[in-house]
Amino acid sequence: MNDRPQAAESPQEAATGDDNLRASWTNTPHDNQGETEARSILPAQTSTAEGYGFEDVDGPDEETLKARRAELDEAKRLANVQRINEIAAEEYLKLCGRDVARKKFNAEQMSAAASQRKLRLLDGWAFMEEDEGDDTPVWGTADIPLWAVGEPLMIFGPNGVGKSTLSHQLVFARIGLVDQVMDLPVLASPGKVFYVAADRPKQIKRAMRRLRKPEQREVLKERLIVHKGPLPFDVTVDKDALADLAQSHGATTIFIDSLKDVCPKPSNEEAANGYNSARQEAIARGIEWVEDHHNRKASDDNKTPNTIEDVYGSRWLTAGAGSVLCLWGEAGSTQVRLTQLKSPGGFIQPQDLTINHATGEIGARVVLGITDLLRNSGREGITVADAARFWSGTDKPVKRDMENARNKLKRLVEQGTAMTHKDKVDKLDRFTLSPVAAPQMKVSTGYQQDGLGFGWSP
Repeated sequence: MNDRPQAAESPQEAATGDDNLRASWTNTPHDNQGETEARSILPAQTSTAEGYGFEDVDGPDEETLKARRAELDEAKRLANVQRINEIAAEEYLKLCGRDVARKKFNAEQMSAAASQRKLRLLDGWAFMEEDEGDDTPVWGTADIPLWAVGEPLMIFGPNGVGKSTLSHQLVFARIGLVDQVMDLPVLASPGKVFYVAADRPKQIKRAMRRLRKPEQREVLKERLIVHKGPLPFDVTVDKDALADLAQSHGATTIFIDSLKDVCPKPSNEEAANGYNSARQEAIARGIEWVEDHHNRKASDDNKTPNTIEDVYGSRWLTAGAGSVLCLWGEAGSTQVRLTQLKSPGGFIQPQDLTINHATGEIGARVVLGITDLLRNSGREGITVADAARFWSGTDKPVKRDMENARNKLKRLVEQGTAMTHKDKVDKLDRFTLSPVAAPQMKVSTGYQQDGLGFGWSP
């Protein structure tokens, strides 16, 4: 062991040691604390009198600064990630809250619907004894209902014959602005009217504007709800959706304009059945239903629609309707023919209607009644085929037209209005006006019932 006292460092040795420490400090990555410690070891400035021979110590080199910037960027990134995670957690909680609220709302709606359906469960006696009110239809008379309470109304025909125009007339009647359409009474809707303007809303808007008047502003705002464009759900899948939506707005009448835009595949049995289920769900809730639809493509044998089979699509569409009206004519014409192909009661005879395209109003031209036809035929009388051609508006009446004509003529005979005899030549039954009834009958020039039909004048 060497106990000899160590000699003091020379200035040259001290300088060499500082150089080594500086090199070590600059070449070794370090944090702020290390940098502080290093600067505490190396003086910021030394005196030449003390023998060091250099001034300020050099700072970190470029690589160290670059590494330090990278560390700072990473720290910022981690801080941002943490904040992003916090925001995501907050949004997640909000979404969970919305999901819980949605489930609660759906549960309440299902409970309300279940309660409503429960009210539909009746024993056999109660069902048959249930008061249905009087026989007053929504539109028409008890004998000739064009639109019965609790039974959907379908208005079909080609483009441009006035389907929407007729629907708009019924809308204004249902919200209480008019009380008749084509001189036939219309019941006002107890609630609002919900109009689905799915087929070219701009065109529907222009057509509906023709009817409005400045003094009707408040009624239109309070009583009519219009859904512009296609519905946000598929009624052929969700049968409750439209009824729920209408009820949420206090509506008791739904108008569909048009069926093809709510049921895009009307020929598909499943889709048509689903649509009919939605229709019947609304009816079960006390919501009346009207729809515009189109006819199938005409054939050489049947150019004018005159049977229920002329409606385009599945049979479920007409099976679920209570009344089916056909409008037929040239697109844009002021004169069209109205024919009732399905009725919950008596049929109205075909009517030649007039459409005022400037005002959107529909009237009826003077149309002869069956009694007028009998009177004009004189002693020769008319056959069942003549009456069928008269009522159907076609030269080639089908079997259904012949049966309807035969039944109506028999009713006239039973009422004493007509007589029948067998023709000696063609052996056909011929019908003439009864001598007793002839003096009492007048040619139909106004709105009057003649036993089986109506004669209207503008």
